[in-house]
Amino acid sequence: MKRKENIIVLVFLLFYFTATWDNSKGFEYKGGIFKCPTYLVDKVEFWKDIYTKYGKNHIVIHDRENPKIIYEIVDLEKEFKRGKYTARQKEKIIKKYKDKYIDIFSKLERYKGSGEKLSGDEHRIFKLFEKIDKRNKFYRAKRNIRTQEGLRDKFIEGLITRGKYIRKIREILIENGIPVEISALPHVESSFNTNARSKYGAVGIWQFTRSTGIRYLRINSFIDERKDPYASTRAVAKLFKKSYEELKSWPLAILAHNYGISGVKRAVRKLNTTDISVITEKYKTRRFGFASKNFYPEFLAALEVENNYQKYFGKINIEKNIEFESIRLTSNTWIYKLLEKLNIKKEEFAELNPHINKSVFSYRKYIPRKTVIYLPIDKYIAYKENFKNIEKDVFKDSDVVLKSRRVVKVEKNLKISEPDFSVYEDKKNKEYFWIYVNPEETIWHFAMWSGVSVNSIKRANNLRRSNSLKIHQKIKIPLSYKYYQKFEEERKEYHKKIEEEFFRIYEIESLIEHRIQKGENVWDICYHIYGVPLWLISKYNDLKKLKRVKPGDRIIIPLVRKSV
Repeated sequence: MKRKENIIVLVFLLFYFTATWDNSKGFEYKGGIFKCPTYLVDKVEFWKDIYTKYGKNHIVIHDRENPKIIYEIVDLEKEFKRGKYTARQKEKIIKKYKDKYIDIFSKLERYKGSGEKLSGDEHRIFKLFEKIDKRNKFYRAKRNIRTQEGLRDKFIEGLITRGKYIRKIREILIENGIPVEISALPHVESSFNTNARSKYGAVGIWQFTRSTGIRYLRINSFIDERKDPYASTRAVAKLFKKSYEELKSWPLAILAHNYGISGVKRAVRKLNTTDISVITEKYKTRRFGFASKNFYPEFLAALEVENNYQKYFGKINIEKNIEFESIRLTSNTWIYKLLEKLNIKKEEFAELNPHINKSVFSYRKYIPRKTVIYLPIDKYIAYKENFKNIEKDVFKDSDVVLKSRRVVKVEKNLKISEPDFSVYEDKKNKEYFWIYVNPEETIWHFAMWSGVSVNSIKRANNLRRSNSLKIHQKIKIPLSYKYYQKFEEERKEYHKKIEEEFFRIYEIESLIEHRIQKGENVWDICYHIYGVPLWLISKYNDLKKLKRVKPGDRIIIPLVRKSV
């Protein structure tokens, strides 16, 4: 019943936000959320042409500040006899044409006439700038030559692929109060390619960087939820909701997706406006470059083309919506066991679950517990009908396989170590003392216990951007050694509370020995494989050893269970 209601709401919203195009007013939805001011119309038209007219073999040579000024369209198929070329050959051709126009503009800089004595390309370029009354216009144009590859092929691929995910993506956006039009943004970001990766390390259809994605998604050597079209959509919905709450404007929230909330806030403060066309035109910083200035126009162009794709591309065979149900694994699971019991092909499972890394499919790693996986409807029904048997055969057997391959029981008494609370006097500077970092400690804690500022501690240790610390890292505290007692007391009390709270709920069941595998790190071992905190593992292992684990090393793992 709930699904039917969602579909009705979705159909209503799609009807409500029907797009219209008017060159005099710009691009506007009847709902009035996204508009194209007159100033941005030329940029939107430029990106519409890039998406619809020019393919991957076309290179558009244009002006960076005013994309409407196009100098030439280079057809790479005509440049090469067989239409085949390498990336290096392509770069050479682009450089040849850029150099050509640099020479033309250099000549026009010195030219004082009205164009009568010019011929060919020189005369054509002169006429393009004839009505532009700006000083040094040819010098500026020479510095603003830019090339853009056509994206028609990619846009069509995105339309085809989008059919698999778009219904669920729009449902998620609607549930979170996000305008459904934002579902067109992946055309700009990734062409709906779940495995898309930018040169800056952004991944998935929404192009999350690791630093942003890890705040909302699970990213480790086993799974990368940035590649999950549904989990990443939930994450981007939270991100857009936060952007809108702070900026009070959906166009600015779109811009913040590229430039960051803080960057957009700085632009709003500096120009004293929330008008995106003014910000796009007048805001000048090194970081606010071509990509940021054109992000909103690209989005509007993608929105227009998506809603009227048959007008631009004719009939396209769009892939059908994937019907699936999700389950959350209750234990570490070897994929071959799961595929065998559910009678599902690896390729079909991989298509539904792009967030599961290749190492899992090559049987070098398992799917961690609490991972959400997607199954075809028929397999999901089979799973629910035989839940107890599958749980027993797949999940329990997986734990046995894990122990037999990677874990050996510990048969010796171990000395349990306490955190290193030692405080050492700095002999070179009596106004400092230093400590070693224990698990669960941050610079903020050190500042609170010592009464000095976070920035003072960062300066004393030459720490710049990040507040993150490494296990057993040596840290200076800018406070005289004679005042260390209060610091030490509060530090011990903090760790005591953590332990008391943990053991109020859990108890140690047994100890095992884990052999480090290639690609594993201490964080994954603690939180994704065994589900135990790092401070607890550090009690049974040398902190120096945990700091630099490598394949083949063995560490002691305390397994825990809920207290009876």
